[in-house]
Amino acid sequence: MYIESSTPAKTGDVARLFSPETSGPCLEFYFHMFGQQMGTLQVYTRLSGSTDMQLQWELSGDRGDTWNRAVINHNITGNYQVIFHGDIGGFLSDIAIDDVTTWNETCEAFGGWGDWGNWTDCTATCDGGIQNRTRYCDSPPPPYGFTCVGDDDGDMADTEQQECNKQPCPVCEIPPAPLLACNFDRDLCGFQQDITNDDLDWTKHNHATPNRLYAVQNNVPSAQTGPFHDHTLGQYHAGYYMYIESSTPAQTGDVARLISPETSGPCLEFYFHMFGQQMGTLQVYTRLSGSTDMQLQWELSGDRGDTWNRAVINHNITDSYQVIFHGDIGGFLSDIAIDDVTTWNETCEAFGGWGDWGNWTDCTTTCGGGIQNRTRYCDSPPPPYGFTCVGDDDGDMADTEQQECNKQPCPESESAPVCTNEYMELALPAHRLAHVVTSGLHWDPDPSCKATFNGTHYVLRTGLYQCGTKVTFDTKYVIFSNNVSLLFTHDGIITRDHDVVIRAVCKYDREEAVMSEFLPIPGGLEFVDEGFGQLSIRLDLFPTQSYLAPYTAPEYPVHKHLRDMMYLQLQVQGHALQLSVIALHCEATSGHNSSLHYPLIQDGCASDDTLQFYGSPDPGTQRFGLEAFRFVQEVTTVYIRCEVEVCDAADTGSRCAQGCSTSRHHKRALESDTKSRYVISRGPIVISTGYNEADSADNMALVLGGTAGVVIFAAVLLALKVRRSKKVHPKYQLLVDAE
Repeated sequence: MYIESSTPAKTGDVARLFSPETSGPCLEFYFHMFGQQMGTLQVYTRLSGSTDMQLQWELSGDRGDTWNRAVINHNITGNYQVIFHGDIGGFLSDIAIDDVTTWNETCEAFGGWGDWGNWTDCTATCDGGIQNRTRYCDSPPPPYGFTCVGDDDGDMADTEQQECNKQPCPVCEIPPAPLLACNFDRDLCGFQQDITNDDLDWTKHNHATPNRLYAVQNNVPSAQTGPFHDHTLGQYHAGYYMYIESSTPAQTGDVARLISPETSGPCLEFYFHMFGQQMGTLQVYTRLSGSTDMQLQWELSGDRGDTWNRAVINHNITDSYQVIFHGDIGGFLSDIAIDDVTTWNETCEAFGGWGDWGNWTDCTTTCGGGIQNRTRYCDSPPPPYGFTCVGDDDGDMADTEQQECNKQPCPESESAPVCTNEYMELALPAHRLAHVVTSGLHWDPDPSCKATFNGTHYVLRTGLYQCGTKVTFDTKYVIFSNNVSLLFTHDGIITRDHDVVIRAVCKYDREEAVMSEFLPIPGGLEFVDEGFGQLSIRLDLFPTQSYLAPYTAPEYPVHKHLRDMMYLQLQVQGHALQLSVIALHCEATSGHNSSLHYPLIQDGCASDDTLQFYGSPDPGTQRFGLEAFRFVQEVTTVYIRCEVEVCDAADTGSRCAQGCSTSRHHKRALESDTKSRYVISRGPIVISTGYNEADSADNMALVLGGTAGVVIFAAVLLALKVRRSKKVHPKYQLLVDAE
């Protein structure tokens, strides 16, 4: 049964539920009160025949997303009714009850202690140590608001301690033993506040610090600082630790010092917690017995995560000394905590230990030689904070081992795919297929795409967007892939031989950059990079904005007057509906090493006032135009260099789909990170300041040095930039003009 707190219910509305007449000195029920605006549940009793109600039980507020058990013992001997009275606290205050029971005898209101757990390891191997064991109030759990008898601190746990290993240690062989072992759970172990040289005190505390608890309860993750629990006993127990409270009245720069009793031993070990956006500094000093001079042994500043970190300090002090923990407040969010301070009679191991090797990864290839790896981690045991394991040169706490695998020759090693701009072809040598069913051999996704036999090879060819070929994109390549399954002939009923699947893959570079110091060669650009496939990209010049037919090779040089429009078209050929293209950056220059540079397109946006982008017939085409111009200096040739990117036309979030983007503040240099440099051109374009189109190029050249006009041979260059590692050095390649 529950009370619905949403509209039309409103704050303060009441709902009452009356039981039939019943009897018995104990009432038991379960309740559920979960909601940010939770109201109040009251339980009344009313004697048979009476109208007076007596309040027996009351509870308000959110009690968590769980069914809680309640028990009411009373002294009513006759018949009575039970009234459940619910008050609405707000829209989010549904109240529910279930399993209402009365009993003929008084109910046990306390829980029962469970069995004792195992004893912990002894803190010493001889000369007497301490070990603990714990039991919990869960057999059975108590009703809501109660605990077990003897649970004075209400933590639902009971810990028992005893001495152990009390036999004397052998004189000839003394194992390492802690000379100072303080977890702050029982007392301060002789630690004292420095009352003369600091501004604040270290505080003994358990559970979450006040700052941390406030941030969690008010759902302000950025305001969290300090630990949730101590290091010794962990999250679900009430162990203690020492910490510096950084909130008001503490101020930035305030200092708190905690001084240990005298101790000895060449190793100091402790755990620290430094979590908070304004974290300050923790320093650890030592001070020789009878001296006032302090020696800095360890220092750390800043946020170190919401975790207890282990610290180890090995020093060369042979006499008795004190340890001083010195904390500097960094701001309101800089609670610093320490726990489990221990000194040892011998130097501590500062490095961690390597764990077991993990399993080998799958081999990168099934034949022809591949690589597989396995990894182990520096966690057995973990090292102290700031240290790692021996041999961990890069400090990533991991060690990876590599080996070769599947070194047997591949049966299809003679069958590398041929990748062109239009198709992918796989030729399988017939002599390799002696035990393969070759009839009906086809590309796996489409049985109609069958192989043909040319006398020596079974040839499978598919268009890049046919026969089920898949196309994917990564940061560097456009990738086309398809599979062919080879089924072996078998004489018997069963076989233990694996059939083989050949995966044909063609990769095409997505991005190249314009740049060349060679003279332009008219025509399209086709390139092959490291045996990968080819993409054809053209840049053509058109006479009009209708883009009906580009200028052909015999029509060059093309004559243009100043301010005449030049119409350019960039196109990925053969991929109109699948690939898209964008000119990211274009600039005009008088030559490869020239200091004259004039930006035309930046981040896909027009930089020149006359440059316009026009609508394109498909995603694989980009059209733009600009007015013919000249450099102020006397320069005869203008080069236009562009950085181009190829994208998946179906990807609405690709760089090509974004078009003009002003969000990239850092312009990559056109000359950087290129592996190969290619040239494509449309030109030369002869531009004059005169208006007589009949003038010949020779006549125009006569006035190059005069004031009447200047001739500029404008060549439009395109090269495609492939992003590569910074360690790759540029190389240059001049392509032969196919025309």
